[in-house]
Amino acid sequence: MAVLWAVITALTAFILLSNESKPSLATINLNKIVAVNESVLASKNLNPEELSVEAKVFAVRLKSEIESLQANCDCTLLVSSAVITPSKLPDLTQELLDRLGMDEITIAGAEAVMNERMKSLHFSKDSLR
Repeated sequence: MAVLWAVITALTAFILLSNESKPSLATINLNKIVAVNESVLASKNLNPEELSVEAKVFAVRLKSEIESLQANCDCTLLVSSAVITPSKLPDLTQELLDRLGMDEITIAGAEAVMNERMKSLHFSKDSLR
């Protein structure tokens, strides 16, 4: 009986440890993050050289923040546009935007600047669709 109990305990421990070692999955909407960064950069009215530097800095920071987020959540991050599943995976896009300093106020401000510029050129978002 003691042997049976030891086998059951060992099997239970193995199953529990096996489940914990499997990485969980979460998604990020990389298209949204890039679009938000483009709006923020466009609202700054930078010259081409400054824009190039800012884009490179953002790319390095984005990579670093994705790695940090992945380590923090102890999960595998997937680009949401590449995920086809009936299951609902956690979306960490907003957390990544926050880590990049792109909160709702920053995003809204950048969009407002861009809308004003487009109006001055007689464009609207609707006319571009």
